[in-house]
Amino acid sequence: NPDPLLATTTNDKRIPVPDFVEYQDQAHELDVITARIDRLTRALKVSGIYPGEEKQLLQQLIDEGTENRLIPVADWPAFVDKGSLANMIQWLPVQQIAETLVQLYNARDRVKAALYEITGIGDIMRGMTNPQETLGAQELKANFATRRIVPQQKEVGRFARDLLRLMGAVIAEHFSEKTIGMISGYAQLDPLVAPDGAMGGGAPGLLGPNVAPAVLEANLARAQQFAAAVALMRQDGAQGFRIDIEADSTIAPDEQAEKQARVEFLQQMVPLLEQVVPLAMGNPALASVCREITLFAARGFRIARTLEETLERAFDALARMPASAPEGSSAGRAAAADVAIRAHAIDAKSQIERDKNAIAAAKAFGDHQLEQAKLAAQSLAEHARLGVETERLETEKVSLGLRAAEAAARQAQDLG
Repeated sequence: NPDPLLATTTNDKRIPVPDFVEYQDQAHELDVITARIDRLTRALKVSGIYPGEEKQLLQQLIDEGTENRLIPVADWPAFVDKGSLANMIQWLPVQQIAETLVQLYNARDRVKAALYEITGIGDIMRGMTNPQETLGAQELKANFATRRIVPQQKEVGRFARDLLRLMGAVIAEHFSEKTIGMISGYAQLDPLVAPDGAMGGGAPGLLGPNVAPAVLEANLARAQQFAAAVALMRQDGAQGFRIDIEADSTIAPDEQAEKQARVEFLQQMVPLLEQVVPLAMGNPALASVCREITLFAARGFRIARTLEETLERAFDALARMPASAPEGSSAGRAAAADVAIRAHAIDAKSQIERDKNAIAAAKAFGDHQLEQAKLAAQSLAEHARLGVETERLETEKVSLGLRAAEAAARQAQDLG
């Protein structure tokens, strides 16, 4: 038996605590404030007193039919001596009542805000928002309110799922195959009608030995599938090992969120299929890998659950296709051409990268050779300069020696 659907429970007791208990103090305070507002609202009215002898005159002034009308006064000096209308009527003071009502309304709003915080019912869920707020602020409050009620939603979904499982177990155990077929709306078998002329002039529509084999085979296959499904239900109805029941359908769909999810799914899935389908068609051995990649991406979207089986069948069909498409197949030629173009583009891109690297290496080598030539030229120039300087010094040395010899010869002649 499924666990009962309980309200909030404590850690040590299964007796549920009513949700009202969580905010009963605020509810009582709200009732008191609302009762005071009601009494003060009834007291907030125009009332006053006036002298009895002027009843007829004052009654004419406040009468509903008195509009744009002048009322004559018989004894005007006496009327003025009495202070005229300003002193003849004393109105009930309502300023204090109005100010008190404003404070009570503010106090009630604060109590309601505390109540909404306790229960988790935000202004988004009540349809009351500030138009000046940004989209991010609205989404933040919506997500906060949703998270507060998600546990209760899941519990209700779990209870509905368990009830459906019990109903399924009863149906599988006690209902006949015919009843199950009628309840499930399983398609009825096609009538066994012989083709025209097959009976050799007999009445059309009667069964005979020449009944269409395709109809017989289709009916037999569908009957076998239905019988196998019923047998699986009877074997697995109570345990639920292979047949699982989910309660996602019990959640009220958000149309805008569902549309956004569908658009996001298509934006992600269409480019992926454009990538993996040609790859699977060009190399069927990779079809299983492409299928798993596609299903891995699709399972991230809740709305794509209905497409998983279709995607599996499509990739299984691609895996059974031959590696090369026939000559007459325009789709195969287009896929092969697309693969060839992409491969050529990759090769061209690689060749361009290699050429760029070769040019960069040649430029670096040329710069190195030029630098070496510059250094060699500088070295030769330095050696030449040193050689010239050495020759100059040798010449000066020889010149100094000749001068010294001449001076010594003259000195010897002078002494002789």
